[in-house]
Amino acid sequence: EAHFNEEVKSCFESAFALEYDKETIAELHYTYAFINDAKLKQFDIARQEYQLLMTDFASSFWAEQAKMALEVLGKSDEEILATFKAKNNL
Repeated sequence: EAHFNEEVKSCFESAFALEYDKETIAELHYTYAFINDAKLKQFDIARQEYQLLMTDFASSFWAEQAKMALEVLGKSDEEILATFKAKNNL
């Protein structure tokens, strides 16, 4: 598993180095964060990437997506649903 995590990181680092469009770079950071969050369960890495988006790419569409993702980071579907119900008085 650790080897796979390193391969994912390496692939994204290569992509970051090759891309110059700021919005595309932001999307790559979001995708990397999401993979670490939802698939690899590497929540610390995901949190760092989401926070980076909110600071370094604050005007990006992906910064708003990162903000929402941070609210549910590491939570199960049931926990997310319960939070949604509580916020919306359902």
